[in-house]
Amino acid sequence: MPARKRRPLSKKTSRGRSLKGRSPAFRSKFEETIASTLRVAGVKFDYETVTVTYQKEVRGSECQACGSTDVYTTAKYTPDFILANGIFIEAKGKFTPRDRTKILAVLRSNNEINRDNFRILFMYDNWLTKKKLKRYTDWCAQHDIQCAVGTEVPEEWTKKN
Repeated sequence: MPARKRRPLSKKTSRGRSLKGRSPAFRSKFEETIASTLRVAGVKFDYETVTVTYQKEVRGSECQACGSTDVYTTAKYTPDFILANGIFIEAKGKFTPRDRTKILAVLRSNNEINRDNFRILFMYDNWLTKKKLKRYTDWCAQHDIQCAVGTEVPEEWTKKN
């Protein structure tokens, strides 16, 4: 699938919050900081330049043609960073159930993003629920997804293949 550039961000994010005081090229201060650390380390990267399609389950639906309850729709996903070595990095502050469902669907969809070249960089290793049974990194380990915490991309992620 050919790479496709996203439109530049406006002065306000999709939620209407002002980007005052931060570069309009990034959606969050966390992403901006990651980009800065990559630049300082001399790592070449692209930001939100690739969009892939994936199959998203439509819950509570039934196929009108066959009556099956396994109904899917096509959705699009744009990873935050693509390193020169082909590693895709998703930067996450809050890791919601919706985010987790999307990541698993993307990885299941047999596209150019898979468990070998996909990583998540978390701002913090927060608890998934109030019961404090599992952290973000525990969830990633359970699903065989490489992850790290902080603003520094691990050196092994940036090495050339």
